[in-house]
Amino acid sequence: MLQQIFALQESFDCSFSKRTTVPHVHHYRDENISDMFSSNFSQIYDAPDEGWIKSYIARQLQDAKERGLGHLKATLHPSLPFSDELSCLLLIADRAQKETT
Repeated sequence: MLQQIFALQESFDCSFSKRTTVPHVHHYRDENISDMFSSNFSQIYDAPDEGWIKSYIARQLQDAKERGLGHLKATLHPSLPFSDELSCLLLIADRAQKETT
């Protein structure tokens, strides 16, 4: 049942955004509404370890600052076995991005 929910969410996201996939990450983008938070984000669907995720978030935050983006949204796929601490880290990174723009 849980896998069906994950598939439904993925279908929903792909209905509103173009998805590209690189190792460990799906990037969802809608160039027509690039400032819309819910249609422009990255989802980490697989990762070697928590350190990789932290490093990825730091790189994405730096890239967003350099490009002058108004937001950065990165999510962890709910099936990842990582702690809630990393979800909190994503929220902190998002808040930091908003405060600097």
